[in-house]
Amino acid sequence: MNQVSINRASNEICSQGFTSIPVTNIMPSIRGVHEGFQSILGSFELQKEFTINPLEYNHDELGEPYEVGLLQEKKGELKIGKAAGFFDKAAGRMSEDAHKHRFHYSRVLRSKLSSDVILKHERFLSSLASLNEGALVYTKAIASEIDKRNALLSETDPKKYLGTLSERLINAQVITRLIRYEDIEGSLPDAQVHRDRALFTFHHYASAIGLCLFDKKKQSHHVDEMNPRSLTIFTGEKFWGITRGVFGTGVPHGAIDQRRTAGIRMKKKRFVIVSFVHSLLTKEDQAWIRSHISKIRLTQKEYGIC
Repeated sequence: MNQVSINRASNEICSQGFTSIPVTNIMPSIRGVHEGFQSILGSFELQKEFTINPLEYNHDELGEPYEVGLLQEKKGELKIGKAAGFFDKAAGRMSEDAHKHRFHYSRVLRSKLSSDVILKHERFLSSLASLNEGALVYTKAIASEIDKRNALLSETDPKKYLGTLSERLINAQVITRLIRYEDIEGSLPDAQVHRDRALFTFHHYASAIGLCLFDKKKQSHHVDEMNPRSLTIFTGEKFWGITRGVFGTGVPHGAIDQRRTAGIRMKKKRFVIVSFVHSLLTKEDQAWIRSHISKIRLTQKEYGIC
């Protein structure tokens, strides 16, 4: 990513919360993770190998888990008790999405797998690691550019945030999520409108158009998500907290397979790859988020279906 792309991406993230940039073709990584994910979902033995006990998850500063491995299938359950996270409760998101399979990769996953599993699935794991590394490289470049602009503001400027994004990326947690959306009936969205809790989300690829981003006026936008040479980046709740809301509250987004809305019979299920970059939250960040948490309440009917 050259300096011109960094500048444009930073401008658009600060002004509207999201951007799309050209990248090197990631189709080799897409094939590697898709084939591996399909193999896991198709084998009960592999599902057991890649399922990690939730008691082993690490957690962020707000108590949210960094889930890893093959996760429990979502079937529209109510989020009760510990299933409703800190940001879920704040946004009013109290039910799961209708029907989807998910897998999370982070650098800790290899330490939780047997050497035999790692050897047999090296292409899958290496492809995921490559996506993680790319997301972190882009994050550091964009964060550095936004920090430069912030440093030029006077100490009394209401748009100035404390510290830097870059220093909060020390020991950043990067998680790449694979999703396979299963068939659902009617007009229910595949993913209800929500914000991600990360600093940035990187939407690498989808096998069918479905992602819908909402700007600050709640107008919807589709992106070129089937293009392996295009990367969409948008802000999450941790970006909102660290920058004290001067660039908005993080980008609300949802998904509905456009083939379904057009009445097209779907031979293949929608497959999606995204990466989340989680930054450190200082004690001051945590306190600010807790005291302003009412600002991120979401009402689904205000956004509709894309």
